[in-house]
Amino acid sequence: QRELQKLDHELKQITCAHEKEMAESRQSVSWSTLLQQSKQLYDEYIETTEKIKRNQQRMFVMQFFNEWKLQHQTHKREKLRLAQVTQYMRNMVGKLAHNVVSRHQTRHRRLQLWHGLIVSY
Repeated sequence: QRELQKLDHELKQITCAHEKEMAESRQSVSWSTLLQQSKQLYDEYIETTEKIKRNQQRMFVMQFFNEWKLQHQTHKREKLRLAQVTQYMRNMVGKLAHNVVSRHQTRHRRLQLWHGLIVSY
């Protein structure tokens, strides 16, 4: 009997303590503060999401520009190389033509000299 009364008394004390804690927690929860904090967190989430999207777009634009720049530089280098090869070929053809013409002119001059000698004798 005594033990039951003792357990009953302890249960009442624990229940009373629990009810006090619940009452304190109800009083400490301010719904307006909670809603305001929730709104702030949501606004921060939206802002962070927008920053991430902007950074992704910026990164995409930078990658696209870098690829374009690389292609442009490669094309420019190839164009310069082709111009150099063309100039080299022109020089080669010019030298060959000059050699042929000078050889022909020298031969023609010799023939004229021989012709002149033959005519004079």
